[in-house]
Amino acid sequence: MNIFIAILLVVMAGIIIYQKWLMNKFYQSAVFYRYYSKLYENKAIHADAKSDIAEDLLAMIGYDIENISTGQVRFRELSDAEKTRLVNANTSRQIILEKADKKLKKATEAYERLSS
Repeated sequence: MNIFIAILLVVMAGIIIYQKWLMNKFYQSAVFYRYYSKLYENKAIHADAKSDIAEDLLAMIGYDIENISTGQVRFRELSDAEKTRLVNANTSRQIILEKADKKLKKATEAYERLSS
């Protein structure tokens, strides 16, 4: 009977150690997915900014962006107010990109710290 109890206690201790190992793996995977969600969020922000910059550059050159897709390419001169608006939009976009990069840098540091 004592052998049965000893075997039962060893098996229970093994199960507890295995569950602790599993919880550690689940925690590491949560850290991993949290980091990669920030990474892909940053990629999406940069892709949106890149497309907006391309549209603004076409507008600065003088093309009507709404009509380019239909094949009606018209050239028009921009007023100084429109040029200023486009430059200000680009500046605000750069600020948003810098904030997104800072968030990604923090997430990268946290991931490296927790994954070690």
